[in-house]
Amino acid sequence: GSIDQLIEGLEEPKDQIEFRPNITCEDFSSYADLIISLFNTYVINHPIWKLTPNNFEGIHVTLPNGWILLRKSLHDPKIPINIETNNKNGAIEIKLEVLEFLRQFKDLELS
Repeated sequence: GSIDQLIEGLEEPKDQIEFRPNITCEDFSSYADLIISLFNTYVINHPIWKLTPNNFEGIHVTLPNGWILLRKSLHDPKIPINIETNNKNGAIEIKLEVLEFLRQFKDLELS
């Protein structure tokens, strides 16, 4: 069987977004750690979102119909965020909720 045949049945994610807000303060590494720590708490207390177990890169969130990965960039003053969902146009909805959480951080550029 060719690779094409193997992946034929796999569904493409219907919607995905990546955005990378800039951290504008001097000590961006510690600031990123703070954002990650508070996002972790936010997810733990979320009625629907769940922390993905055994994840070692940032905060990985399992959603009913997709996932979020919020992590620290090792080299840039950025917080890369990836969202993927099987709901058509659903990534924007999720992004808006993530942005709502991120608004509390004054040294994060959410243009």
